[in-house]
Amino acid sequence: MTWLQQGVAARRLIINDAKALVHTVSDTAYLVSPSVFQRYA
Repeated sequence: MTWLQQGVAARRLIINDAKALVHTVSDTAYLVSPSVFQRYA
């Protein structure tokens, strides 16, 4: 999951937007699957 942490830290992955692949609620991250993993691949 290092690629996910680095993507968020570098602002390559958008968070909590209508088209985002990562959403956070109550200190929990939710990933839009399979889109976030297709982007990784």
